[in-house]
Amino acid sequence: MATIEPLTDRQQQVAHECPDVRIGLSERLLLQTIEGRQTVFAQKSQLVFEPDAASCAVLALLDTPLPLPALFDQLLPAFGGDRRAVAAMLVDWSNAGLIDAFASENCELPSATACLPALDATIDLRVHGEDTGWFDCYRHLPEPSNSGPCIQIWQSDELGIIKVNGEQGRIVLRDMLPASFRYGLVESILHRTECIVLHCASLIKDDRAILLLGQSGAGKSTLAMFASQHGLELGGDDIALFDPESGSILPLALPLTLKQGSWPFIKSSVWCHERHEPVLREDEVEVIYLPLPQTNSRAPLPVRALVLLDRDDQTESERSAWPRIDCLRHLCNESRSHSGTASVEDMQALLGMMDKAETLSLRYENAAKAGEMLGCHFGD
Repeated sequence: MATIEPLTDRQQQVAHECPDVRIGLSERLLLQTIEGRQTVFAQKSQLVFEPDAASCAVLALLDTPLPLPALFDQLLPAFGGDRRAVAAMLVDWSNAGLIDAFASENCELPSATACLPALDATIDLRVHGEDTGWFDCYRHLPEPSNSGPCIQIWQSDELGIIKVNGEQGRIVLRDMLPASFRYGLVESILHRTECIVLHCASLIKDDRAILLLGQSGAGKSTLAMFASQHGLELGGDDIALFDPESGSILPLALPLTLKQGSWPFIKSSVWCHERHEPVLREDEVEVIYLPLPQTNSRAPLPVRALVLLDRDDQTESERSAWPRIDCLRHLCNESRSHSGTASVEDMQALLGMMDKAETLSLRYENAAKAGEMLGCHFGD
């Protein structure tokens, strides 16, 4: 990598014209010289780096945060004008915890906003930039509360920047932004909430929640999509928050996530006219995000039923009782508390929820038929 020269007058002008977000060294770095060699400890990654001379020049450059266009102008000559190589380096340094994103004091108003209700971890969402089409799957959410944590997103042609106030920002490649944003949103809520987090899809009927549980690949999202077309309201996908004190549940109103095997079903659903652009996740799985139907269910709900899904290619839809001891074991394995362990009080609260709910096991081959069965069973 070539030596980094000071900013030119033109680059300083570009920096003035792009005030929204700047990239600089993380405030959680320790730079030391040990035995004549420069070392850097990054708190985020818990790693110690020994940068070469060229990397030390970049570290010195970023000691004063720079707007992204100005930073690219500075680094491009060292990378032979390859913007993708510069972007890849910034992503790597962000993952390593070396650099952070800083919003300017006079940041322009966002292009799209929303709020994800989450009991004690409600968070506002703000997207900056002209391309907000990927954010359309969050349009079912209410307006920002302007009273709590906020996650902001900036985007360029090559990069996306995700920043939760009070936390270190993350830089990702632009095509990874939708999936990385969803992941960061969930992680931020999990970090803040004192509730028990359940991995499930949520349906609602008569202001009571029906939780669809199962291992990864059990078809929770797909089955929820079909059940929502048979008299049940789709409350949320992937995560629900259980409050041990009240014994109630709040489904996180995250967009419905469908893997490739479920895409053909979209054209015969209420989402047939939605934007269906596949999104690449970090596990290299492609998914489509779909907005939830408009819902007024923002308050915590009592739990009506816990349904274990078991996809079996050899079995027609078959419903049976789910032994409560097995249900409790599943909840222990699949739930997550803030402390990382379940307390006696947590277990008592989960038992109380189970005592008031129906526990079912649903083995199925055809998701459409199984969704119709759920609609008939809970449709009263």
